[in-house]
Amino acid sequence: MTCATSNRVWMPLSAEEPPAGRVLGYAVKARRLAANPAVGVPLPKAMPADHVYLDDMQVDALANASGAYRVFILLLATGLRWGEASALKVGRVDLDACRAHIVEAYAEDNDKLYLDTPKNHERRSVPIPRLLAEELKPHIRGRGDEQLLFTAPQSGSLQARNFRQRFFAPAVVKAELVSAIT
Repeated sequence: MTCATSNRVWMPLSAEEPPAGRVLGYAVKARRLAANPAVGVPLPKAMPADHVYLDDMQVDALANASGAYRVFILLLATGLRWGEASALKVGRVDLDACRAHIVEAYAEDNDKLYLDTPKNHERRSVPIPRLLAEELKPHIRGRGDEQLLFTAPQSGSLQARNFRQRFFAPAVVKAELVSAIT
């Protein structure tokens, strides 16, 4: 089997195993090689990507470009993680105290979404700016405590990949933030 005739995509299973090691491992299993010469070869340490932080004007531009998800983007700017914000229920937002009470978060495994505890299994209370609390009122008014605060267009939970492709990426372009967000 050659790369030209194979339709299988080789992806590393972990940072410790380079794609070439997997290909050579397959060749050993197929009895094309006696041993895998890539076993035990140390890899260079991966450098973590720099974090990108938007300033207030950039956050506002991105939120405005996000249309119906403007308030969701502003909520993410408070420090909520994606899984926390997308799992936030109406009854966990205290507009009077300007707080979001984080008790659960969405996580994903093999493209399956499930509810889990927040990072480090710690509940937390995140402050919400007064202006954002005012913008949240229409999203909360008349809704049940157990309803998700933000949902996908056809209802149901927001999924990160779909949101990124359908709403976030176009908003980044519309807000002219492509060079700021990689």
